[in-house]
Amino acid sequence: MLFPAFMIGAAFGVLLVVGLAGTAGLKTIRPVIFSLAGSAVGLLAFGLTEVWWPPVIGPFILCPAIGALGAMIGRRKI
Repeated sequence: MLFPAFMIGAAFGVLLVVGLAGTAGLKTIRPVIFSLAGSAVGLLAFGLTEVWWPPVIGPFILCPAIGALGAMIGRRKI
């Protein structure tokens, strides 16, 4: 159950960047890497706060939310 939540979170982050910036948003691989990292942090956050969430809903909320946040951070130029 955690792997599908991870993949949905990563895909949601990348699709959010593509939806907002078009294919030009993926000129570099940074949004993809940051989306994957954000989704992994979502899994970690779920693991740390597992008692607060229902078992099915928690990872499917945290992974896409933090994955999208990571992708948006990765899209920014330094």
